[in-house]
Amino acid sequence: MKYLTPKEVIKKINGHPDCAAEFMLANYELDQEDKIWAIKEVNRSFRINHLPMQVEDLYFTKNKEVHWKIKELNAN
Repeated sequence: MKYLTPKEVIKKINGHPDCAAEFMLANYELDQEDKIWAIKEVNRSFRINHLPMQVEDLYFTKNKEVHWKIKELNAN
């Protein structure tokens, strides 16, 4: 499982504009101190919008870009 850029995550969220908007807000001015909050918030949004995905981790590049580790869940 690889880390994805916000644009790559948005492509996976395609068709769920509310979830995409919440995801983009979670990325806005995000820093290391917000890491736990961001993971919980995005996972909450995935659950509310019934998306079979879960954030397992995120990291910041040297340029302070966020990369998300997303796990695909079984859609039952």
